[in-house]
Amino acid sequence: MAKFIPVEPEKWAEMVKAQAENARLKAEVERLTKAGDAMWNALLCSGCSECMGMYDCHDEAMKLWNDAKKGGQP
Repeated sequence: MAKFIPVEPEKWAEMVKAQAENARLKAEVERLTKAGDAMWNALLCSGCSECMGMYDCHDEAMKLWNDAKKGGQP
């Protein structure tokens, strides 16, 4: 059984707001990741004149995008 810990009402309200904001930000990240993946796929499907469909010129961009999705920095 969980132990009851008394919390001040205003602190409880802050926590509830923070949880809602956290959920909103997670949903936003998921939305942005899906949009980024769709843009990446569109880029690959369109190809470019420099790599003639071989995608060698996209390797660095792919690495950066995958790092960004994992929360990494270039």
